[in-house]
Amino acid sequence: MKVGDLVNITRRAVGIPAGTIGLIMEKATATDGTDHFYVDMYLADVTRHPTTRRWLGRDLEVMNG
Repeated sequence: MKVGDLVNITRRAVGIPAGTIGLIMEKATATDGTDHFYVDMYLADVTRHPTTRRWLGRDLEVMNG
């Protein structure tokens, strides 16, 4: 996965249902070598505010690759 990939989020989180689509905006690597991805999402809830959340690669599925 890389910055600019469109992804499907496969693991639900508080306020984020599984199946939400987002765009990877940033990739960071932790000191233990784990990749973290910052994903921008537009949620169709009451507030309709875009949000950015951090996810592990195992929780994301690339849609455009």
